[in-house]
Amino acid sequence: MIPEIGHFAIILALSLALAQGFFPLLGAASGNPVWMRVAHTTAWGDSSRWMP
Repeated sequence: MIPEIGHFAIILALSLALAQGFFPLLGAASGNPVWMRVAHTTAWGDSSRWMP
């Protein structure tokens, strides 16, 4: 069961990192402020993984 939890954590971290990199760039290119705010939201989600 422990390896599956690790795989889930890696997949979650990868999806957050991809969303944090992709959507703000696309939002800046198209002028969509909602997509640009995704960077702030995913940064909070990314930092919450490190807090107990």
